[in-house]
Amino acid sequence: MVTNSLASVGKKVNYPGQYFIPNTKIKQLLDCKRMIDGIESLGKSCIRSTIFEKHYDLLKSEGTDLVFSTRTRSATRCSLLCLSLTPDCQSFRYDVTSKSCELSGSLRFGNTGDKGVYSLRTNVKDCQDILKTSRKSGLYPIAKSGRNGLLVYCDMDTDGGGWTVFQRREDNSIDFYRYWEEYKHGFGNVCGEFWLGNDNIHEMTSSGKYNLRMDMKTVSGEAYYTVYETFRIRNESDDYTLELGNLRNSNTVDVLENGPGQCFSTRDRDNDNRDDDECAKKFKGAWWYRGCFSCHLNGEYGNSFECFTDTRNYLALSWAEMKMKRD
Repeated sequence: MVTNSLASVGKKVNYPGQYFIPNTKIKQLLDCKRMIDGIESLGKSCIRSTIFEKHYDLLKSEGTDLVFSTRTRSATRCSLLCLSLTPDCQSFRYDVTSKSCELSGSLRFGNTGDKGVYSLRTNVKDCQDILKTSRKSGLYPIAKSGRNGLLVYCDMDTDGGGWTVFQRREDNSIDFYRYWEEYKHGFGNVCGEFWLGNDNIHEMTSSGKYNLRMDMKTVSGEAYYTVYETFRIRNESDDYTLELGNLRNSNTVDVLENGPGQCFSTRDRDNDNRDDDECAKKFKGAWWYRGCFSCHLNGEYGNSFECFTDTRNYLALSWAEMKMKRD
C-alpha cells in the first residue's frame, strides 16, 4: 500500500509528512504494478542490473524527496516501480529484511554507509552509448530532454549491437490499431510488443545521424532484414514525416520505397495520398502510407501484418522489430 507521496506527485495536507494522492496518480501506480507483473512474467532476462548504480556513501533521502514508499518482494520489483515513475523517481532504497521500497526524487551524498541506495544511470542518449559498458540485450534507461525517464530495449546481439528498439511484434498480445495520441506517446510492453512513441522517436533521431534496421520473420519461417541510412522522423507539427536515406544493406527488396516524405497516419488521422480510401482504416494499422504500403509492420496480425519481399509477393509476418542506431 502506498504510504507517502511527493509534493510533485500529490497535494500536501495539514499534518507533517502526509500527502494526498489524487485518483490519477493512484491509477498510474496500479498501471505500474500491472506493467511490473507483465515484465516479470516474461522473465528477468529482460531486466539488466546496469540500469541502476549501487551507492555505499549516500544519505537516505529526506521526507521532502520521497515520492512514495511501499513493500515489494524484491529489489527488482522496487527498481521497476522507480523506472515506471521517472522522472519523478530518480533513485530508490530497498531493505531486504523489511521488504521496504522507498522511491526518491533525489539523493544527498554523505558517509552513513547506507548500502541499499540505488540511482538511475542515465548519462546516455541511446543504446550505442550503453554498448560501451554492456553487451547484454535488455532494458536500459536513457536520458530524455535532459531528464531521466525513457526506458528502452537495447539489442546488443544484432549487427554489432547498440540498436535501440522502437517497435516489436511477436505474439498478437497488443492491438496496434490505435489512435494518434497513443502512437504519439507510445504503448505496449518494452519486453514484449510495443511502439516507443513518435515523440520519443523524433527526439532521438533529431539528436544525431541514425540508421534504421527492420527485421522480419514470415509465418513460414523465412527471415528478412533491411538497413537504411539517415533515418529521422519530423515533429508532430509535420505529422511525423518519415525521412530516410539510401538502402545500405538488405536480403530483400526496398520495402520502404514508398515511405520517405510521407506523413504518419492512424485510424483518426488520415495523411495518406489516396482520395478514395483511408489506408489506416482499411488495413487496421498505422504507418507512413502513400497508397497504401509495401511493408506494414503495424498492421493487423494475421491479416495486414505483411511485407512485400524478394519473392514479389506480400508475405504474412509472425515477428518484426524496428530499431535505430547512431552512424
